Amino acid sequence: MKRFMLVTAIAAIAFVGGCKNDTSTPSTTTSDVIIGTWVSEGTDVSPLLVAVSKTVKVLAIFNDNGTYTIMSIDSSDLATTVTGTFVTAAGGAAAPLDNIRTLVCTQTSPALTWSGIYQVTQGLPVSMKYEVFQTDPPVTGYSAPTPSGGFGSTLQGTTPLGTYNTQMFKKQ
Repeated sequence: MKRFMLVTAIAAIAFVGGCKNDTSTPSTTTSDVIIGTWVSEGTDVSPLLVAVSKTVKVLAIFNDNGTYTIMSIDSSDLATTVTGTFVTAAGGAAAPLDNIRTLVCTQTSPALTWSGIYQVTQGLPVSMKYEVFQTDPPVTGYSAPTPSGGFGSTLQGTTPLGTYNTQMFKKQ
């Protein structure tokens, strides 16, 4: 259980830490549905972030040039802001009907890569379901979510974490 909480803490901190500052041009295009300003707060914040880092609000801005900024606010009103780059792609044959897409973020300090999935649903409000996990360096015994596994497919061994690592956002 201590190991699970340690890995969970690392995952939560890194999620808030965001993606890599990079001078290369990522392959994200202006037509990607993730582009825009997104807010997650209250019950939309993943249970993992609430439990480990007491997160109450996350503001994520994904720009059409492949850069983003993520600001996380905890229950003490302490804000942590990071910037970086991201790359997205179609989820493949396993996910076309659900419009689940893949996302890879790489951050520089500490050097980490996060991989995962997201899905934007049009409507009022436009919403996004989002799930990522650290893939480099890998966390022994854990696997990132996949389009074929769907949301809740982050694995601890062979056991899915379920909604514990899933975040909901509303487009602003």
